[in-house]
Amino acid sequence: MSTRPGDLGRWYVGLPAFTVGAGFLANRDFVGQSHVSMRRLMEQSGETANLAILDGTEAVFIAQVQCREMMRILVKLGSRVPLHASGVGKAIFAALPDEQIDAILKVKGLPRITDHTIAAPETMWAALA
Repeated sequence: MSTRPGDLGRWYVGLPAFTVGAGFLANRDFVGQSHVSMRRLMEQSGETANLAILDGTEAVFIAQVQCREMMRILVKLGSRVPLHASGVGKAIFAALPDEQIDAILKVKGLPRITDHTIAAPETMWAALA
């Protein structure tokens, strides 16, 4: 990313960054391939289906299939959520080896986001079990 002279510090994606990003997506079409499963999950549950990937110690939303209900949650693709305080994050946690979960918990801790946030490691381990 870079700035252009006279842009008052506004950032834009330069050609090299775009090329790398496009190459990444072209070689990893798991997002496109996931839409059939996500649609089926949305139809079966009646809820919006989200796809996220692990990036360091956070989940990043990369795809969404919205439900048909009037009341629904929309997430901005590319937005990040803590693993311990989101459904998609807990699903990612559940698929990780215990050592990696432990390392993430030691780095990030379990900061309380709401009154219902899991804030104790033993509660998180019990939920994952």
